[in-house]
Parts: sequence; structure tokens; C-alpha cells
Amino acid sequence: SFVEANEVRYQACSEVLGGIKDIIINHAGKQYIEKVDQSSRLYSLHLATKETLGQVPLHIVETIGYGCIIILAIVLVISGKEISHILPILGLYGIAAYRMLPAAQNIYRAITQIKFSQNVFKSIRDEFLLNNKKIDYKKNQKIVFENKIQLKNICFSYASRSSNLILDHFNLIISKNKTIGIVGKSGSGKSTLMDIMLGLLQPQRGKVLVDDVELNQNNIQAWYQIVGYVPQSIYLADKSIAENIAFGVEKDQIDFEAVKLVAQQAQIDDFIMQKLPQGYQTKVGERGVMLSGGQKQRIGIARALYKNPQILFMDEATSALDIETEYAINEAIQNLNGKKTIVIIAHRESAVKSCDQVIRLIS
Repeated sequence: SFVEANEVRYQACSEVLGGIKDIIINHAGKQYIEKVDQSSRLYSLHLATKETLGQVPLHIVETIGYGCIIILAIVLVISGKEISHILPILGLYGIAAYRMLPAAQNIYRAITQIKFSQNVFKSIRDEFLLNNKKIDYKKNQKIVFENKIQLKNICFSYASRSSNLILDHFNLIISKNKTIGIVGKSGSGKSTLMDIMLGLLQPQRGKVLVDDVELNQNNIQAWYQIVGYVPQSIYLADKSIAENIAFGVEKDQIDFEAVKLVAQQAQIDDFIMQKLPQGYQTKVGERGVMLSGGQKQRIGIARALYKNPQILFMDEATSALDIETEYAINEAIQNLNGKKTIVIIAHRESAVKSCDQVIRLIS
């Protein structure tokens, strides 16, 4: 169908652009070219059908309408009506047809467009249904973090595997200005746990409490203001280094002294100043194509530190770095011990050895 062909077309293009190296090395280009070609042809066929169905009735209706006027004129002439009586009648019907036919055609074209778009609308309608419950953003908007973060009886499972609990009555207390390390095998729920603490995932049962105040939709935006997050994969916009570190801040409002300070803490200031021709104004390219994986990761760390968060969440933040750079960044993080609350997820024990408390998750 029209929708399925378009979906296959975009999926193939996305896979090609995202995995171009694998596709070249494994000679999979021909397969994707054929896939895009077939889906594009089917998409174009449906698109041409839609445009044809929208235009053809205009000519048919015009032929019938003006044919009827001609027949009416012939009938009036045969019946012996005078030309002075015939012309006003023909003029009335002719002008009426001239004004009404384009409107009728627009209506029909709109109906055709709606019919072709109906499946698309049905597929996204549920995603855009708004909750009727109104959220009062003024109520409980402030988050005050003075003592502890508490995860209380957290139970969570993904919708696709509702019977498999990733976290089962999980409890954790994180005291302010302490460093917590979370380690475990892949699939043990480390990243899921961090997403719950960040408020990005909602547990089926249990609560996340900040000084005994539950995180909810009324105060989540205030929570985001006091946390910094370094993910496994860093998103970089096609902007300058400074704009990517001060992500979300207007260019004319960027504090460049703060940018330089956090870049030094993330161990990337030397690279920016010595290796990049325009320093902090150098464009990183689309998705940071001009930078290595380790350099992207360090920019992500600098970004998290830029807004001077009270709580710093690091999800495998040093996994893409070499041992020497990881050690340097861990030293910088240790300098924050006692000044910020830090939650570190890691595979390697070396990344959490300086933590005040280490939690080991068992899958």
C-alpha cells in the first residue's frame, strides 16, 4: 500500500545512512538499492493514482455540465423559444456552472486526499491523543534537593515483555554529595534504572522521591534543571564546539569562560585549542562526523557539567575512551566528590573504584 511503501523507503534510507560502513564492507549496497527502487516505484504509482483520481473528475463533470447546457439550448430552440428568452436562461446556467464546478472539484480533491491519508492518520492518531487530565505546572514546580534521593519499591518491565521484570521491588537511597557506582552485566537493568531516576521512564510500581517529594509530571521540568546527564551515545548538532557544549543555549548568551572551564574538566580543552583551526568556533559536522568517539564523549561530559548540575548521571560515559583518558576524566570526576551527587553506570570496576558506594545489579 501507499503507507507501507513509504515506510519501507524511509527505513531503507535510514539504515543505509546509519550503517554505511557495514554496508560497504559487506557488499550489501545492491540489496538496499533494489529495496529502495521497488518501494519508490510502488510509492510513485500510488501517488500518481491519487493525483489522477483528484484531477479526472473535473474534466468528466465539466463535459457533462456543459453538455447539458448545450442540450438545453437545442431543446429551447426546437421548442420555438425566442432568442431573447433563451440567452438569459443559458447565461444563468452557464455562470452557475462556471462558479460551482471549481468548488465541487476542490471538495472532491479534498475527499480524495483524506481517503489516501486516512491510514496514515490512523497509525499516528493514538500517539497524539492527549491526556484529558490537565497538569498544573505551577503546583509543586520547585524541587529542593538537600538530603537524599530515594527509590522505593521500584518495579519495572517493558510493555513488550510485561511478564519479565527488569527491576523487582528495587530500593536505593543516594545521599547528597555522595558518589554512587552501579555495575552489572549487559541486560541487568543499569540503563533502565538510570532512566527511571532521570524521570524518562515511569515504573509500574514504586516511587522516586527527592527529599520525600515524589517525582511527577508537575515537577519533572524542575528536576531536569538540577541534573546533568552523560549518555552512552552523545548527540552532536551540526554547530560549533561551544554551541554543542552549551547545548540549548542561544549563541549570544553562551558563557565562553564556563565552556572553557568544563572543557578542561572533561580533558578536551587542549585538543580544541591546539588541533582545531577555529578553536571553540569549529563546526563539528553532522552528528559530529569530524570527531572521534572519545572526543564526542568528552564533549558530552562537558555539556553535562556546563549547567553546573547538583546531580550528575553518567551512563557508560567513559566506555569509548582509552585507559589513559578514562583515568584523566575519572580524576576530574573525583575532584567533584563531595561537591556534587554523582551516579555512575559502568562495566569496568576501575570506573567506580573511587565511589562512596557501589551497587551490583544481577541479571
